[in-house]
Amino acid sequence: SMEPRGVEAELAAEAISRSGLKLSIEPVTEEHVQILDELFYVDYRGVTSINSCSGRRFMSGCALKVATSMEQIVSKM
Repeated sequence: SMEPRGVEAELAAEAISRSGLKLSIEPVTEEHVQILDELFYVDYRGVTSINSCSGRRFMSGCALKVATSMEQIVSKM
């Protein structure tokens, strides 16, 4: 796992931590896609939850937690 780089990555890392989730930064391979329950990414637009990939459907509960936490962090800035 690598350290987050950039403002968005630092904000995402803080939001993930505050949400009680574990941060893992790694490339997503086809093998990962087959075993994941959820897949999302964070960029300058915020949190984007992936609905499906390679025919597999994903949930969005963790992405919602992270997005909510990010909104709380930003609103206090």
